[in-house]
Amino acid sequence: MNQYLEKTNLNIDATMRDIETLCDEAAKNHYAAVCVPPYYVTLTSALLKETPVEIATVIGDKAGYQTTSVKAYEAIEAVQNGATEVGMYLNIAAVKNEEWDYLQEELEEVRDSIDGKVFKLIVDTTKLTEEELIQIVRICNETFIHYIEVTSLDKLDTILEHKGEVLEIKINENTKDILPIIEKGISRIGTENGNPFMKGV
Repeated sequence: MNQYLEKTNLNIDATMRDIETLCDEAAKNHYAAVCVPPYYVTLTSALLKETPVEIATVIGDKAGYQTTSVKAYEAIEAVQNGATEVGMYLNIAAVKNEEWDYLQEELEEVRDSIDGKVFKLIVDTTKLTEEELIQIVRICNETFIHYIEVTSLDKLDTILEHKGEVLEIKINENTKDILPIIEKGISRIGTENGNPFMKGV
C-alpha cells in the first residue's frame, strides 16, 4: 500500500533533520512521494536523487489569494529547484465570485509554466457548495489537471460522479486503514502527523 502514500511535512518549524528523516523513510518504504515546503525542495531533491520517490511541494497560501503571475513564478521556481509535483491552493475568492473563466485561465497558466510536471489543485470541499464543486471539477477536467487534492472525504461522491478519466483524486487523511479509501477511487493519500491539513487550518 505504500505506493499510494505521499508522506508530508509542511510544519512551520520543520528542520533540515526532519526533512532528512522524512526522505530516508520515504526511500526505505518506497512511498510514492514526499511533500515539503518550497524552502526544502532543493534539499529534498538532492536527498532523493537516486530514488523513484516524487518530490512534491505547495505554492500559494491556503486561500489562494495570490495573483496568477505570482503563483506561476512560485511554480516555476519549485520545478527549477527539483520539484516533480506542484500543488496549488484553490482561489476561493474566484469561486465565490463565480469567476470561472479567471479560475480556468489561472490553472492553465500555472499548468503550462511547469512543463508537464504533475499539477494538483488543493481544494477544501467543506468551504464549497455542491454546485461550486461541480464547476471546479469540470474546470479540472477541461484543463487536464492531474489531481484534485481534497482535505476530507466530504463530497467525494460528487467528485467521483463528475471527474473525467484523466483527473485523479488525492486525499489528505491520517489513517492506517487505507484500503477502503483506495477502493473509493482515490489514487494518492497524503499522510503525516504534522500535516496542517489534519489540523483543519
